Amino acid sequence: MQLHELEPEMEEFLARLVPGLSPAWSGVTADEVAQVEDLAGRPLPRFYRWFLRRLGRDMGPLRYRSLDFSPAQIVAAYSEGLVERGRRYLLIGRDLGPATPSHAFYDLDQPVRDDAMVVSGEALDDELEPSFETFREMLAWGALLTHGIQRHPQRCVGVLKDRDGDVRARLDPVLHSLGFACPIAAGRWCGVYRGPHADMISKVSPAVEPRLHVFRIGATDSTTIRRILGEIVSETSLELKIDGWQPELA
Repeated sequence: MQLHELEPEMEEFLARLVPGLSPAWSGVTADEVAQVEDLAGRPLPRFYRWFLRRLGRDMGPLRYRSLDFSPAQIVAAYSEGLVERGRRYLLIGRDLGPATPSHAFYDLDQPVRDDAMVVSGEALDDELEPSFETFREMLAWGALLTHGIQRHPQRCVGVLKDRDGDVRARLDPVLHSLGFACPIAAGRWCGVYRGPHADMISKVSPAVEPRLHVFRIGATDSTTIRRILGEIVSETSLELKIDGWQPELA
């Protein structure tokens, strides 16, 4: 199977979102993947194998500000004794920022959709906080935030609340009716939406019931955003609270 056949939806999503991305990213060798798999002590999730072979050496424009996902940094962290080998948690993103680090780990005991839950924390001896149900969602959510929403002239951030406990079950149908698509597979705790004139993301920690999602939406102007949010409120039972606009509205 060719690499692009492992994650066709993600490949198409990233290619549309960041034109010219493919020449800028760089993957690692099969031997380097095997090194990481040895640290895990079990087979790696399919999505992670795709990620390492596609973006493991250099993520290009998708790189994070302080998190380094390269196998070289992962292997070094274990060699330096910063992280201990464990059959459940695997370091996948090393935080090289100057402040208190918040590394990214796989919880390999919680596999889902050929991937696994991502948890974060300073070290394995600390309490790790679930952040995304899958690494696939983490990568797509961050990519759309940086290369989609933040590039729109007008943005809005707020909260959607569902008293019955499933924001996405209410949100998806109305967004689909407005022409939005969900480019990657995601669960109840994360939404990644691309529309004809706007982009939107939402999420909540998978450690809690998905009764509340923090959302971000970007579009050409506030009128477009207000129209979309108005449809969500009028067509669903979701409660909406706007926390801010960027730039601030006059």
